[in-house]
Order: sequence, then structure tokens, then C-alpha cells
Amino acid sequence: MGLKRKKPMARRRSTPRRQPKPARAPSELERAYTTLELEPGADLAAVRAAYRSLVARCHPDKWAALGAGPRRMAEEHTREIVRAYELIAAFLAGS
Repeated sequence: MGLKRKKPMARRRSTPRRQPKPARAPSELERAYTTLELEPGADLAAVRAAYRSLVARCHPDKWAALGAGPRRMAEEHTREIVRAYELIAAFLAGS
């Protein structure tokens, strides 16, 4: 009777397998550029122009005639635009 040969064991990898990178959340600065509808890396003049355009379009006084709900939404959107502008302006001033 013959002996059965065992299968050779698989070699272990010397380096661990790479884990897939988790989806990265957008940074606060990237969200600010998105809020102002700009590409990251825009200069201060483009940021200022986008800010003025968006505030003029979303100003709460323009939406007052439609009632309290739309006015509240416009106020919140205007606050987001102002925060985004301030964040980007501070970043560009520090660069």
C-alpha cells in the first residue's frame, strides 16, 4: 500500500493585503467650494463674485412674499453661503 501525498500548503504572503481605502468624506473647504458652486482652487475674485451672485439670488427679502417657510429656507441658505465665503476667504488670505 502506498502512502498518500499531502497537498503542499499555500504559502503565506509576506506582506499583508491592502485594505481598500474608505470613502473619504469631503473636507469642510471642499463643501464650502461646492456651496459657492466653484471648483476648488478658484481665486479670491471668483469667490467674491460667486458669493455676491448667490446672496443676491437667495436673499431672504426676495422670498418674503412667498411666506415664512420659503423665507426661513432662504435665510438658512444665505447663512451657509456666508459661512462658506468666510471659510474660503480666510483660507486664501492665509495661503
